[in-house]
Amino acid sequence: MKKQEANKVVNPLFEKRLTNFGFGQDFQLKRDLTHFVRWPCYIQLQLLPTINQFTQGLDHQTATQLLKVAHKYSPETKQEKNQKLLAGAKKKFPSRGMSPLRAMIALDVDPIEMVVFWPALCHKMEDLHTVGFTEVNLEDRGALAKLVEAIRTNYSDRYGKIHHQ
Repeated sequence: MKKQEANKVVNPLFEKRLTNFGFGQDFQLKRDLTHFVRWPCYIQLQLLPTINQFTQGLDHQTATQLLKVAHKYSPETKQEKNQKLLAGAKKKFPSRGMSPLRAMIALDVDPIEMVVFWPALCHKMEDLHTVGFTEVNLEDRGALAKLVEAIRTNYSDRYGKIHHQ
């Protein structure tokens, strides 16, 4: 018994051409030649100072204290918001404007261009730029004051040194 071979459909628009890579003939394909390059032992990349300041984060103890305080002030859920609106509670801001808002900046923001200008702007305005709360309960004011003092001594007072390190 012989197997029947399937008839291959040949498209006349595409022709098979033989390639000859000899002298004066077809061009050879581009190849990856990086293994022939002698790389230096280290390559020192210089970061912009505005990006380099995001390499230093809070230490573990301060970060856990900050997250404990921040967890108490998590945003309200949709159900809580609906209950608040149904009760008729509307927050009214004073006529002179909102209280100043401070913001935490994460180290792993992507793209980094979103937050690069914040520290420079806050330094120019002489304002703390690492903690973000608008209203604080009385029982949390002591913990927040300790956090603000630690952050101010570690980052805000050393802004120039961190920025141009």
